[in-house]
Amino acid sequence: MRTLIAISPFLLAILGMALTAAGGDARADICKWVDEDGVTHYAAECPEGVDSRQVELEPPPPSRQDGKQAANPEAARQDKPDPAEHGARPASYRSLPREQLGPLPDNAESTYLITTYTGLDFELEKLSAKFTLTLKAREQLPEGALLEAQFPDPANPAHKQAVSKTLKRARSEIILNSPPFGGLKCWNYEVEVYVYRDDSRAELLDIHRQTIQSVMDFDLVPKKDGSHQLLEALVEGVGKCPSEHAQDLPRMSVKQLETLCEQERQKLLAPERAALISRCIASGEHDADWCKRYHADHGDAVRIDPVRVIPALYMNLPECIAAQKAREREKEDGAN
Repeated sequence: MRTLIAISPFLLAILGMALTAAGGDARADICKWVDEDGVTHYAAECPEGVDSRQVELEPPPPSRQDGKQAANPEAARQDKPDPAEHGARPASYRSLPREQLGPLPDNAESTYLITTYTGLDFELEKLSAKFTLTLKAREQLPEGALLEAQFPDPANPAHKQAVSKTLKRARSEIILNSPPFGGLKCWNYEVEVYVYRDDSRAELLDIHRQTIQSVMDFDLVPKKDGSHQLLEALVEGVGKCPSEHAQDLPRMSVKQLETLCEQERQKLLAPERAALISRCIASGEHDADWCKRYHADHGDAVRIDPVRVIPALYMNLPECIAAQKAREREKEDGAN
């Protein structure tokens, strides 16, 4: 689901003064709620008639009274708790069934930033992977602003890995890569980008939040024969996420597997299709009926010429893989 953060500059200024007056370790309680459009709001007081809750907004890292950055600020922030956007961190990242991961997360938009790309980059030679986050700076983000991304560490949920870059030109694009790691789970990993006015980190303007989804479960530890799970996963083109139907799949017929495959695909495609239709209608260029017809085949295979075909989405679900293998076995049995 797309998450927009709505925090007024006035509220941030008040909170900043309160936090500074209370001391470097203080936190301010503010109210948070999500409206019908999925926009996340923060305010000093909770309004009536909405499902809201009090959360804590952390102060910027402490600076010295002489105005210079405190010694080793990266180490000071390394184990900083998350803001209460998603509650406590998980005790461990465990692979979720593909069905529970949900559709691919939308690119987030916030006051100063727009996510234009998220992904996972793999380096087979180094047996490592990295999170990649590409951001577009909005016009109101001033030159010299510091963006500090707090990337998750798949090996240690209690640990965040900080990477920062300074905005050199207004409205430019910023690419942030996490430090390398050696394993992934089927999980929706949360990245937080702290937006500071400058590299002094004295003024926190906003927090941009983006989810990066992994549909792979593997370790980059080579086996005795020199192979490893990442290479196998990339060659097969499938993830290793568990399935809620794992125990039932071996007993199902080809027809049952094909039906189940399509059901699970539609669970993921339906919200994506609905979002595309809503954006189409909101653009005002076409009416609702046209938008529904245009996006009705979202996720289906598409032939672009007599030879090339864009495959259908989510055919790498365990249920769909099981159906494909069952069809192949049935075909081989028929040939024999």
